[in-house]
Formats: sequence, structure tokens, C-alpha cells
Amino acid sequence: MRRLASLSALGAGGALGLTAATIDASGIVYSGMVDEKVGYGSAYGTQATIAGPNGAAGNIFKYSYNSCTSYCFRFHLVNLGARSGAHGTTFRFLNSGSSGPVKAFPRGAVFGMPASSFGFGKIAESYTNSGITGKPTTRFNSTDRFLLFRFTGGKLPHAIYGWAHLKVTLPGNFVGPDVTLVSYAYDLTGAQIPAGYRGKALDGDEAEYERSGLSALSLGAAGVRSWRAARQADAQGAAGATPAH
Repeated sequence: MRRLASLSALGAGGALGLTAATIDASGIVYSGMVDEKVGYGSAYGTQATIAGPNGAAGNIFKYSYNSCTSYCFRFHLVNLGARSGAHGTTFRFLNSGSSGPVKAFPRGAVFGMPASSFGFGKIAESYTNSGITGKPTTRFNSTDRFLLFRFTGGKLPHAIYGWAHLKVTLPGNFVGPDVTLVSYAYDLTGAQIPAGYRGKALDGDEAEYERSGLSALSLGAAGVRSWRAARQADAQGAAGATPAH
């Protein structure tokens, strides 16, 4: 009932502008495979969007600039920036205590309760110094591939937490950096969704155990069967009462 009340309060439907996403019975919005490419390679564009409620979004975009003092530098960056939506709703991402490069997290990480979050940061960077290529940098690698974010403010009844999966490549020759927004998800109920979790319908019981702080070992076989039956009834009831999308 709390989940359905949250969905109703948020206007889960056309008002959220989620035509390209799906909402499961637990209130999780999953983008599906987006694969929007931003960067300097031949197949990469200039911008990708993590679309949220009330028009708020996280914009991933490339940016270049020159700086000349005693040496001339040319910087090539892919950045993450907040786009405010209606009623003052905005996008903020979790970082490690400063507004520097966007922090990367492993699968399963959650937002936590930080004192602050940020609306602008650098995902990846390359530069040249008087024709010499500088070493490209990024925090995203083969293990830590997720950024954690929240939508907050305006008429939202609570903060909405989510994750985005990024793939970052730093070519050896200076043609990058290149970033792909693979997919993203967030939970309309206000729960702190673990990075990579897409909802019970897609990720199954194991991820749901982890999300709810339970484990199959602690429940036992009978408890698992009861838990599954209760979750199925809850999902079927919510699906029947939630507007279709």
C-alpha cells in the first residue's frame, strides 16, 4: 500500500514522461538498454540523458576548451550535469566528498545518507599539451561502472534514488574519452535501490532478498516459499491497481 501511495503521489504515468521506460509492480523505473554514446569517437554523439520525474534529468555531455599560458592545453571532457525540472525538481549524484570527478561504484552499492551530493562533475578527461597527449583519466573501470543519483525537491513527496550504468573507454591515441550510458533505473517509492538492480521481474528473488535485508539462509525453505507467495500476491495486486504505461 505504501508503494502504491507513492506511485499515486508521484503521478506515475504520463506526467512523469516515462514513455521509453517500464515501471514494475514494486515502483522501480527501468530504462531498458539505452546505449546512448557520448564522446569523441566517430560513432559517438554530444549528449545522453538520464530522464527523471517532472522533467528533471542528468545530462551527460562532451566539452572541449583551450587554455594557453606558457603552454597551450586542449582539454576534452565528458561531464555530468543536473537539469532542473518542473516545480524545482532536480538531479544530484553521489560523490566522495568533493565536486571533482564523478565517483564510480560497484554493482550492489547504495546511495547511503551523505551530507551532500552534487549536480556537476567530470566523468572522463583527456588533454594535449603543446601537441603531446596527456594520460586520459576516469574513475569508471571494469569493476566500478555505476554512478548513484537521486531526484529531489519540488513537489516530490520524497527523494527518488537510482543508478546509471556507464561504460567508459580511453583510446590509446587521442580520440577520446568516450562514454556510453548503458541503462539506468530508480525507485519511485524512495527506497535506496542497489546499483544494477532492475526490479524483481527482471532480477528475481536473489536480488530482492538483498534489497530487503533478507537471505535465503535466514528464511529457511518454508520461509522462502512463504516469502515468494507473499511477494507474488503483492505484485499482482499492485499491477492491477497501477496505471498501465
